[in-house]
Amino acid sequence: MLEISRSVEKNLPSSIKTAVGQLSADKQAMFEEDFKRKMKSSTLGLLLAIFLPGFSFIYRGHIGMAFVFWLTCATLIGGFIWYLIEIFTVSKKINDYNEEQARVIMRDMKIMGH
Repeated sequence: MLEISRSVEKNLPSSIKTAVGQLSADKQAMFEEDFKRKMKSSTLGLLLAIFLPGFSFIYRGHIGMAFVFWLTCATLIGGFIWYLIEIFTVSKKINDYNEEQARVIMRDMKIMGH
């Protein structure tokens, strides 16, 4: 039975929910604690993309992409197109990031024998 908070559960793909549901309550608590520490907020990512262009890349850990974005902004048309694309895709990218973090946590828990 899944014993994690709703806020964490809604950020997990079904395969991870199933795997977490098979863990003991203590291990689920460990997973939840680790995931909460690593997960990113889609809302914050969107706000960064809109009001601080380029910082949504840094928020996701892509510092090099932020610099490429800023250099592209030197050509106004290219920068504006990239800005619009980032606004419309940042939430999906953050959801993908969160799913990957959940998979890494599960993998690490299995490796460590937790």
